[in-house]
Amino acid sequence: MSPKSASSSWRFLFSAVSIGSSKRNASSDVALLLLSNPIEVCNAAKRSPQSHFEILRLPMSTGVWNRVEDAHCTLFGYGRSEERQRKLDLNLRRMKVRLHKVKKPYLKMKLGRRQKICEGDSGSPVVCVHQGIRYLIGISTSVQSTESSDKPQLCGMRTKRDDSQYAIITSAKFYDVREGISEIFKFLKAHNQIDSFVADYNKCFYGNDLANI
Repeated sequence: MSPKSASSSWRFLFSAVSIGSSKRNASSDVALLLLSNPIEVCNAAKRSPQSHFEILRLPMSTGVWNRVEDAHCTLFGYGRSEERQRKLDLNLRRMKVRLHKVKKPYLKMKLGRRQKICEGDSGSPVVCVHQGIRYLIGISTSVQSTESSDKPQLCGMRTKRDDSQYAIITSAKFYDVREGISEIFKFLKAHNQIDSFVADYNKCFYGNDLANI
């Protein structure tokens, strides 16, 4: 993160990535950042009309989410984002998804015939609803292809084995946020942020005061 101007600058003071992180698996890694300055996010009156974000609860009560396969979940994203491919489009898209548990710490979904996802959707959130409350359950990390075609596909990805063939995206993988809750709290504790986190969590979701997160 590099500041674009003196009036709006944020630096990250510390970062934390998974122990097994490497350049080889970097596309499937998730990082935590501690910013130098707080960002006001819970005061809707101060947001611009172009602010496309939502504050979501973490799934801290694991008993609620033992059966994530039964949850009503939605994936949000903007589609492909490579500079050479991009068609500038700020329309946030959403897609209903059904998650399945695979090897920890990941979740997976198979794409239906009319469902599409691109590599540019990496980092997109998967939001699941329980008793009317929205939780962050997954973070998109990668796409997988088991089929190919000689015709161009939505994402324009070529297969690794044959450059003349286009990859048909058949499934997507997500980081399971439930598996990272303990690491999140270790990070917060290491940087003396537990009290701030709890206070801001209450402010955001119970409307006590303005929150800085």
